[in-house]
Amino acid sequence: PGGLPSLWSVTAISWRKKLDGDIVAIHKQYEVENGQVAAVRIGEEATLKRVYKYPGKLILQAENADYDPIVLVGDEISNVVIEGLAVGLMRNI
Repeated sequence: PGGLPSLWSVTAISWRKKLDGDIVAIHKQYEVENGQVAAVRIGEEATLKRVYKYPGKLILQAENADYDPIVLVGDEISNVVIEGLAVGLMRNI
């Protein structure tokens, strides 16, 4: 679907170069290409991660090397919803 992107406020620093309070614009879509940054919901929690899809496995990778990747396999993948593609960053507004 088209329209304006959603805006997400970043409240953690697992994302390299993004600071607490940054606003990330998210284009609503339910699929992303491997390696793209997406807003991802895992159960009740949402996060920004680089997404890598493989047969039977999903890896959600933070840009900040201090954070381990989230690796989901099998039925765990059904708990994940791609909310949209990160398309912009606003800071100090």
